[in-house]
Parts: sequence; C-alpha cells; structure tokens
Amino acid sequence: MGILQKIWSISLSVFINNDQRSLPEPISSDEKITRFIFDRKHFRSDGSVKPAAFLPNPENQQTSVFRKSKMTDEEFQGTRGKVENLRKRNIKGEALNFVYEVTCQGLEVDPEETDFKWHADIVNWPLEKQKQIMLALEISKLSESIKY
Repeated sequence: MGILQKIWSISLSVFINNDQRSLPEPISSDEKITRFIFDRKHFRSDGSVKPAAFLPNPENQQTSVFRKSKMTDEEFQGTRGKVENLRKRNIKGEALNFVYEVTCQGLEVDPEETDFKWHADIVNWPLEKQKQIMLALEISKLSESIKY
C-alpha cells in the first residue's frame, strides 16, 4: 500500500468513527420522553396536562422533549438546570409519555442533540392549528404529569 493510500485509509477511518460518534442513538417506541412545562397554566386544577403544553413552536413546527428513560438522575437534573438557565425560567413540571403514544398520532420523535444530549423533537405536525390542537389533546390524555 502506497503512502497516499495509507493516508487516505487513516483519514477515512477517522472521519467515519467521528461521524458515528456524533449520531444520536435511534429512538425506540417504548422510551419515555418528557416535555418540560414552564407555565402553571399548562396544568389543569386536577394536575393533568393541558394540550397547549404540547403544541409545536410556531417558528419551527417542533415540540422539544427529552429522552428521560435514557438519562441518569444526575444527567436529568443537570439538563433541567441548564434548560432553566437557558430559558431564564423555572420549570414547573413535566409531562411524561411513551414515544409510541406520540407516534400513534401520526407524529414522529426525532433525536436532535445539537444543544443537549438525549434531546429530541416531536415533528411532522400538520400546519392547521385545529389539527395540532386535536393531536396535542390526544397526547395530553395519555400523559403522566409531574408538578414541581
């Protein structure tokens, strides 16, 4: 093997290994995901989660969640603190769901770890607000709520 072939082989190996390390782990349907809730108005008086807590961000049509079943308690608390600092608001609670409770509504949960390990986005929301509300209602019915 010539010197150029060796350099190319090593360069390709480093590129592939680095690229594989940067890819998020695929999401399984039985994972628990959590939606951080920053506003008490997203809880009903009985403590259940209102659909508005799940509506997508109007700017990117995505709903941010974290893959809680993948995180240690320490990772979760650290992430929670970082998110609160970033948003400059205290988290008031969480809405927990299994991934399949979201995907059975025709939505997808995509891993997206640009800023946070174990972060994901609920995507493929319809553009019509009424359809978004109906899907969010179904997800909220299946949610386990945790108030802080």
